[in-house]
Amino acid sequence: DIDLEYRRLLACGMRFVGEPVNFGDASAVYGQDPFGNTIEIYEIRNPEKPRLRVHQRLEQDGAVT
Repeated sequence: DIDLEYRRLLACGMRFVGEPVNFGDASAVYGQDPFGNTIEIYEIRNPEKPRLRVHQRLEQDGAVT
């Protein structure tokens, strides 16, 4: 549950860019760990074909050909 994890980490002092954003079948939120590393928390609510969806998004972004 991304919302529950977001609230838990926020209470522990983790800094986030914003609240979790819903993308239909998935949600994501970005933050920073205590060392300044960017962390992405991603939840897929419809696990039918998550790898295909990720690959399609990477193609759209030009990350893969």
